[in-house]
Amino acid sequence: MEPDTALALYLAESHLKNLLPQSVLDLLGPQFNKARNYLDELDQNNLAHWARRVRAHPNGKALLPAQVDAGVWREVSVALLERQQLKVDYLSRSTTKRKEMLLHPAGLISRHSISYLIASVDGYSDLRQFALHRIQSAECLDAAAQQTEPLDLDHYIRLGGFNSPAPVKEVDLVADVSPQIAWLLSETPLSHEQSLEPLEGSDWQRLRAKVPDDQETLWWVFGLGENVRVGEPQSWMQAIREKAVRLGALYAQ
Repeated sequence: MEPDTALALYLAESHLKNLLPQSVLDLLGPQFNKARNYLDELDQNNLAHWARRVRAHPNGKALLPAQVDAGVWREVSVALLERQQLKVDYLSRSTTKRKEMLLHPAGLISRHSISYLIASVDGYSDLRQFALHRIQSAECLDAAAQQTEPLDLDHYIRLGGFNSPAPVKEVDLVADVSPQIAWLLSETPLSHEQSLEPLEGSDWQRLRAKVPDDQETLWWVFGLGENVRVGEPQSWMQAIREKAVRLGALYAQ
């Protein structure tokens, strides 16, 4: 193993441990251990000292990865890579009941602390998302899946994938933000189309940005609390106002 490869694996482990299920990390464990042992033996090597001084630390609160059965991961991986049908026993979150299904895998997406299998149910053509940790058992069958062409995951996500059944539109966000948020957004912009203008008679700034009209962005804005006052779009302003009222009622009990 080359020193730079060992360092890359060492840093990748600290980054991936909060993204991948433990069963996947266990499979990668031997490579991570090999890299760590290699660096430990290079007392005089600058890369080894660098490894002790560098960490990957996620921004915000990261939930622990949902646990995925090792056998399930193995069967899903084989079915996806070899484009084979997959028989699963799936626990539905909406009904809290287990159901046996025949799936045609098309892709895999790791999102925050949960990994999702993108697949169509036998007899249907639409793609759905199946959380790996809710698959109770899985069996890769010796039969070709319906998906013949590789799924363009970037296109799938861009057209709504995890947000809505339709393409995600963009909206013009106009909001007044506090000095600390303005500073944050000046260094790490909310979007490529963003501007910040000082407000006369105040240390706040007027934010204008073109952002996706989705729940994630709205939740992020709402999470800023008293450090932001949304003016546009009107639907977001109304949603935040209503949520604030519900929160006030909840804590008034």
